[in-house]
Amino acid sequence: MNTWQYKYEVVPYPKLRRVLEIMYPSVKRKPMIHGLLEVDVTRARAHLRDHKAKTGESLSFTAFIITCLARAVDESKSLHACRKGSKHLVLFDEVDVATAIEREVAGQKQPIVYIIRTANKKTFREIHHEIRAAQVQDVAKATVGFKLVQYLPAFLFRFLLWMLGRDPQQMKKYVGTVALSAVGMFGKGAGWGIPPATQ
Repeated sequence: MNTWQYKYEVVPYPKLRRVLEIMYPSVKRKPMIHGLLEVDVTRARAHLRDHKAKTGESLSFTAFIITCLARAVDESKSLHACRKGSKHLVLFDEVDVATAIEREVAGQKQPIVYIIRTANKKTFREIHHEIRAAQVQDVAKATVGFKLVQYLPAFLFRFLLWMLGRDPQQMKKYVGTVALSAVGMFGKGAGWGIPPATQ
């Protein structure tokens, strides 16, 4: 039955969504409106501050957000669906969260993409420790698979992404199933990362 490495479920890709996908390119050059959502994290921040005051350990707020995101996606797996052909979607059991982790490369601070595997089955503390370990991981190991990509011309990079998009298992392996920008990890102050809309 399942020859893939990961557990998954294949479901039909709704016809209405297929129609919307065909129409979508026509609005790509139109002005875009982004919606921003504000969430009250006062209690979460207070808990982290209390923990630091009692133990001296500073827990990662990014780990807290990743834990919440992974649990939410786990409850509604369609949020991280991958396409399989034109008529089906693949819903993985595991939620793999890709996020940027700040590392020092050649004397400069750079964001390195790191994927937290099976985040929906890990505790907040497990994710916290994984992020801390990734921050001190050997940069050569952390950038495996990305060294070649940085030298690719734009059209080849787009082709590579297109090829990945055709194989849900490879997509999950190399880019995870959901992504989280970690603006708070870089510098000071607040901010948002709003990526360009992609198909």
